[in-house]
Amino acid sequence: MEKGIDVAKWNGTIDWNRVKVHGVKFAILKVINKQRKVEDAFERNYSESLRVGIPASVYNYSYATDIQTAISDAQLVVSIIKNKKIEYVWMDVEDDCQKGLGMNLINMINAYQKVIE
Repeated sequence: MEKGIDVAKWNGTIDWNRVKVHGVKFAILKVINKQRKVEDAFERNYSESLRVGIPASVYNYSYATDIQTAISDAQLVVSIIKNKKIEYVWMDVEDDCQKGLGMNLINMINAYQKVIE
């Protein structure tokens, strides 16, 4: 199993050289925030992870409660990561606003995935 880290603005300024020395093999970076804007630390964390040779993936902590919002969020993510070297894109669906959505949540994830692919 390889060691990875999940990074968002809440982690402060990351010392990426130290991260590398401690054996981290991949990073999953938060790409957009609740206001659907680029996460404050995303660009720095992206460039720094690549500078030290740690492959970057991204995640979107989703607040979507309908398919159209999920699609719109995925389109935003694609526009942000265009021309960047990104390993994987994750849709994080754990917010309280998504509890009880049942099949609608599955349909949202599938719609999000289609846009990302």
